[in-house]
Amino acid sequence: MVCLLLVLIQITVNNELEKSAFKCGCTCIDLDEDGHCQEVCGIQYSNLLQATTCSIPRPLEWPPLLQLPDPHFRAVRTDFLLSQDLPSDSCKTTDSCRVTLLTTGENQSLGESWGRNLFPSSLKFNPSDGLAGFALGSATSTAISGFLEPALYLQGPVYYVQSQCGANFTNSISVSIAALHVEKGMN
Repeated sequence: MVCLLLVLIQITVNNELEKSAFKCGCTCIDLDEDGHCQEVCGIQYSNLLQATTCSIPRPLEWPPLLQLPDPHFRAVRTDFLLSQDLPSDSCKTTDSCRVTLLTTGENQSLGESWGRNLFPSSLKFNPSDGLAGFALGSATSTAISGFLEPALYLQGPVYYVQSQCGANFTNSISVSIAALHVEKGMN
């Protein structure tokens, strides 16, 4: 009885999923202009429910982004954190506090070496060289879907993370997503 019930449930689920509401959207287009249309399927012909089932043969490649704290939540010198490596809390009023990363371990010299080499120290940033060689970060909240990176299309900067930061370094990058063109400032 249990096996029969499982088979009936499987058949019912398969029948429901075969409906067009659960398949990638399609339309008939006359590609050769000979009067005969061909069925073309894709995300551009789908509604939101159908779009989740469409294959993406060449997905966009996004650069990896570090999740950084908002500038007003970054570590600063306080009464209980007296480290001279941390900036004073006055940077919070201008949202100019730098990101501080702690490296720890039993071997202090190895930890310091690793920390120095984790991020580039050069100010030479050229977005046309591609973004893969750069450490980028954002304080933008992550999304449920990985298809669109919120840091690249929402308000707020994308940070170019370096081991030694220069003052007032800014640049911009352009990203095209289908018909959408995004211009993004980088700090």
